[in-house]
Amino acid sequence: ANPAKWRGKTLDCASDDLTGEDVAAALTEVSGVECTYGVAVPRFIMRCVMKDLNAMIEFFETTGYDSDIAAFKAVVPDALDCKAWFEARGVKSWSEEASSSWFGLF
Repeated sequence: ANPAKWRGKTLDCASDDLTGEDVAAALTEVSGVECTYGVAVPRFIMRCVMKDLNAMIEFFETTGYDSDIAAFKAVVPDALDCKAWFEARGVKSWSEEASSSWFGLF
């Protein structure tokens, strides 16, 4: 590692560019269990009560995150895409974590 090379610079860390439907398809393929993408909280409630979360979801579903994936992979060539991450984690491991925590995030 060469910290001086990166001083004052930024690099977006992204190894894939997928829609929610794409992520669900990757998980379906890896797990063998049909998965679908959807927002768990009705939109009208999010617009009224969860304004920041709603804005984030709308951003990702419309404008989207813009990152130079090739530039990131040039620095981190072994970065996993979504499907590879699911495969590396193992379906059993992922499903156990998801069932024991809030959406598997914490």
